[in-house]
Amino acid sequence: MFSRKLLTLVGALGFVLSLGACQSKKSGGDKQAESESPKQEQQKQDEGGDKKGDEGSAQKGDKGESPEKTTVTLKPEGNKMQFQEDGFTVKAGQKVKLVFNNTATSKAMKHNVLMLNTNDDKVAAEVAKKGTKAKDNGYVPEHDAIMANTSLSEPGEKVEVTFTAPEEPGKYKYICTYPAHYQAGMVGVMTVEK
Repeated sequence: MFSRKLLTLVGALGFVLSLGACQSKKSGGDKQAESESPKQEQQKQDEGGDKKGDEGSAQKGDKGESPEKTTVTLKPEGNKMQFQEDGFTVKAGQKVKLVFNNTATSKAMKHNVLMLNTNDDKVAAEVAKKGTKAKDNGYVPEHDAIMANTSLSEPGEKVEVTFTAPEEPGKYKYICTYPAHYQAGMVGVMTVEK
């Protein structure tokens, strides 16, 4: 009898602890990564390197880049239909090299990244819906809301695109239009600041 109560208590404690761990991971802030200045980035590289690119956060300010140019690296959240990063921030009019590193291991996890010129959910849903019918074009439809896009990436593949951030400060969505990925939450926000 005592053993059964002890097992029940230990099981309940384990459950509560796992919930707490999930909650702290969830409430640890959004997964948006702010970049460091190119000088700070260079200093870290000189001191042995900042491994944040290997950890999957949005990485900006690569070695030798000026304030007019930046590199952002995005990754999927494992084999889920989600970006590991909720968003990233760039300057208005800045040249952006967007790298998508498809670190997924499942052959079904093909991804692309479409940068939209809006933060409107309805427009994003429309682009995603049209994207599912654009298989021959890497699931990238013809649409006025697309400012830039990567090609479709296979697991283990890196793809990239370079574009100029809008001059208008604000929030702009990026989405994956591989079938069902946007609907599953594969969306993030690029914030453009002055």
